[in-house]
Amino acid sequence: MHLQGFNLEILVNEQPLPEYNLPINESNLKNTSISYVTDSLTQMKKHSDFTTYVPVITPGERYTVKFEAKQAKPSNIIISRIFIDGQSDQVQHLHQQSGSRTRSFFCNNERTKVYFFKFSYFDKIDDLSNNNNFKVPFPIIKKSSIQQQQKKNTYGKPGSITVCFFKGIIVDQDKI
Repeated sequence: MHLQGFNLEILVNEQPLPEYNLPINESNLKNTSISYVTDSLTQMKKHSDFTTYVPVITPGERYTVKFEAKQAKPSNIIISRIFIDGQSDQVQHLHQQSGSRTRSFFCNNERTKVYFFKFSYFDKIDDLSNNNNFKVPFPIIKKSSIQQQQKKNTYGKPGSITVCFFKGIIVDQDKI
């Protein structure tokens, strides 16, 4: 996916998966989040007209997320964070120059355990559009807890890979 100088690719065996762009409409809006870029001066959001999908060739296969902020430079620092199925390990990535980064795993809070990114299994393709019956590799929690967690987290839904980019601020450590 490419949107105003921000890029995201999904790689399997270091090769990018093909992307398919579909116009956003009522039928696919319930299963995806709309990508956007916020203008730092006006705070206006520029939404994408499309949602981007990649095919899952082999469920259970590991993948890597490749992401880039092309406008990053020492005077325009960009911070990014990855969300898989709406979940993040809160690691922030610093972009001080143009160039891509890759990430293939999350860590637990103590940073003692690694969770590799793997494509989920689905019983049938109808699960995506009809029931939101996703099988994500996280512990099963009561439905009310899941709904509360989804209200807190606005970055991604089950089945989605999201990279959020934020403007970084240079802080003089001596003045803190």
